[in-house]
Amino acid sequence: MEYFLSLLSGGASGAILVWLSKNWISERLKQSIGHEYSRKLEQHKHDYSQDLERLRSELNVQLERAKHYNQVSQLRTSLFFDHQRSAFAALIKKTIELNEEWTKDYDPREGLYSSVPRSEYNELVSLFHEHQLFLDDECLVFMTMLMDAYTDSYPYFDGMKTHYNDNSEVFEFVEYIIPRMASIFRSKIGIGDNSVHLQQIIVLSAMTLINGINLQLVGLDFPPSGVLHVKNKHRAADIVKDGIENLSELERRLAELDKYLNEKYVGFVDIQLKVRRCLGVMSKNHNGA
Repeated sequence: MEYFLSLLSGGASGAILVWLSKNWISERLKQSIGHEYSRKLEQHKHDYSQDLERLRSELNVQLERAKHYNQVSQLRTSLFFDHQRSAFAALIKKTIELNEEWTKDYDPREGLYSSVPRSEYNELVSLFHEHQLFLDDECLVFMTMLMDAYTDSYPYFDGMKTHYNDNSEVFEFVEYIIPRMASIFRSKIGIGDNSVHLQQIIVLSAMTLINGINLQLVGLDFPPSGVLHVKNKHRAADIVKDGIENLSELERRLAELDKYLNEKYVGFVDIQLKVRRCLGVMSKNHNGA
């Protein structure tokens, strides 16, 4: 009996030891796992904190760069528009002075046989070259057309004699351009809407370009016949009216001229530049509309 109780007692003790051992091992495992988890959590927190700090630092650097770029951009824009306004004012002023000097003795009943004064014209050309960087294609279209009109006032030699023409039509052509030129300049600095005047100037330039080159000898209809022909039109307003009423045909003929000059007459750089610039402004305004 005592032996039996001893066995029971020993078995119970063993069971208790086993249970205690299991609990101890389990607790140690829990503690070990908890410790490892805490360690990794702290490491993740540390890494996250470092990553966050690095990100903040990079964002601050990017922000400072953006601020610097914006400041520089604003300064450049401000300087550009300041110079642009000065350029517009100088070009308008010189153009008016040139016209006044040119027509100071003009009598509409007798005609205008004097040419544009060379000195004033050369000053305008110098101003144009000085400020050309600040003129976009729209401005360049009418400025080159204006200066071409002025050169039309000069006498020409045909090999036998010098011809002095009545420049009244040239003067009226220039007078048509100038107020529209001023309107476009004002629009460039945020004053008013220039869309109507810009269209008139571009159409006038396109009509002048397709009528200013003779390609009849190579089988092309330049200057064009029909409604786009300007030979018998004496007023810029009439030329513009016909051009606007046939705008699609005008643009098609201008593109045709550009293609031909590009393929056959690579030496005509000046006129092709004018043609392409005019086409570019036409396309831009179509897309804008």
